[in-house]
Amino acid sequence: MSSGKRPIPASKSRSASRAKAFGGKALPVPGFRYAGVHCGVKQADLDLALIASEVPASVAGVFTRSTIVGAPVTWCRARAASGRARAVVANSGCANTAMGERGARDAASMASHVAKALGCSADEVFVASTGVIGEPLPMAAIRSGIRDAGNRLAASSAVEGHWRGLAQARFLSDDVAERLSTAGGSNEDIARAYYFGGVARMA
Repeated sequence: MSSGKRPIPASKSRSASRAKAFGGKALPVPGFRYAGVHCGVKQADLDLALIASEVPASVAGVFTRSTIVGAPVTWCRARAASGRARAVVANSGCANTAMGERGARDAASMASHVAKALGCSADEVFVASTGVIGEPLPMAAIRSGIRDAGNRLAASSAVEGHWRGLAQARFLSDDVAERLSTAGGSNEDIARAYYFGGVARMA
């Protein structure tokens, strides 16, 4: 997949890439779309993020070794073995942890609603939640947020996306929404170009 733009030469330094990502316009990864919205899990600020691939994408996961995990971790662990995914949906403000069967149902419901919006299988959707432990997800707000995010995906191009909004929707109480993007490879062979983008919640 390609944006049609010339990739950044591989000779660019790491510091130059970081400056490009943090100091200027971010570089979303071609073939992926992004949205960050406020749905009401938190009183203010963006609190739901959606990343969608235009085609089934390779996926891998690194999970906690803790025996106490939230429902989203259980959901994702069971699906990472397939090695394929179409989307990741994440909310901040509520962790969906220590909620028993309800938590499992809510994680599955998040995946199902994203799948409906994108026209894919729920098993191709990864789910993440961060925030307060021991409280149920406000599913009416989550469902509304997924619909809103899905509409924003449809209205944005694969390259432009809502990159900044995506990063902001993922952090809970950090001062900075951490995000990084870079590109490189061969200017002569666009098929050998590579793109990398990431967002993280800093604990």
